[in-house]
Amino acid sequence: EQRRRRDPFGMFGDFFNSGKDVTVRSNPIRIKVKPLPTKGRPADYNGSIGQFRLSVVADKRSVEVNQPVTVKIKISGTGNIKAAAEPKIPELKDFRVYQASSNENITKINNRIGGTKIFEEVFIPRRPGNLQIPALSYSFFDPQKGVYRTVTTKPIPLKVTLPEGYAASSDAPYTPQPDLIISSSANDIRYIKENTDPLQPKGELILTQPVYLVVNGIPVLMLAGLILLRKRREKLTSDIGYARSRQAGKRARKRLAKARSLASVDNAEAYFAEVHLALTSYIADKMNISPFGLTTDTMKELLEEHSANQELIDRVIKVLHKCDYARFAPATVSQQDIDELLKTVEQIMVQLEGVKFE
Repeated sequence: EQRRRRDPFGMFGDFFNSGKDVTVRSNPIRIKVKPLPTKGRPADYNGSIGQFRLSVVADKRSVEVNQPVTVKIKISGTGNIKAAAEPKIPELKDFRVYQASSNENITKINNRIGGTKIFEEVFIPRRPGNLQIPALSYSFFDPQKGVYRTVTTKPIPLKVTLPEGYAASSDAPYTPQPDLIISSSANDIRYIKENTDPLQPKGELILTQPVYLVVNGIPVLMLAGLILLRKRREKLTSDIGYARSRQAGKRARKRLAKARSLASVDNAEAYFAEVHLALTSYIADKMNISPFGLTTDTMKELLEEHSANQELIDRVIKVLHKCDYARFAPATVSQQDIDELLKTVEQIMVQLEGVKFE
């Protein structure tokens, strides 16, 4: 009888196969979330929570007309610095304002999350003189003291001069010198002949010919169209709020297209995050506010202020709540839930187009 060859590592197999499966569970952690108080809420509050400081610095104090001045707006302190929105800059008749960039640095301060966030804005003066970059204010909710607080900066003086050989433009009008203004006493050209024979037209006027009207009318219409197109582009460039509002639908459709490519159970978390961003960014772009830190309560109040019907508001809030829940519990989501939510959001986008956000 042949003896069976013994596996020298068989003892380890016997050891590991002798155990049994055990399931362990942790106790649930309950978190009590308090709503933000409505009492004492500033009109410019944008959802920031923490303890912040605000500072504004310009890279120069003397500049020529139509030359840029870079202004750094710095928000620092403890709290969700990533969600800190940019302070609102009012409409300025003396400046054109363009957003250049933003960056953030998240740190840990005394076991609390905080850091800094810097926004860069470009101010272009329209006219010469002693101008001012206005004071900016920033409102936030202080969770330690349970109250809303507003911090304000000081205005920045700016000396604006005319460059040598300056040519006037529509943005910085130039006042002509008195000696260049045509006087009312100027003499017109005298007629060479005072009395003439009665004048009679010969043949048909060319101005009434269809060919003349078509040939000369097409360039006029093309010129008018180009002028309107140029004015629209200038408005999109100079008016950030108008540009965001006009492009809100296009951006939302791109985000929904990306969400459609992620519409599967395997990508549930990314899918619901993209749907949430598409809906909040659309409303934020229409109202020219930052989508970061925009809570569902704030969105509800903004939609009510712009006379959106209650059914639409309820659908928007319900979708946002569903996205938040699904992002943190993706295992409970089915493919049917994903497909139905995408159809619902597309219908909501169509209804939101009918809301007058201006």
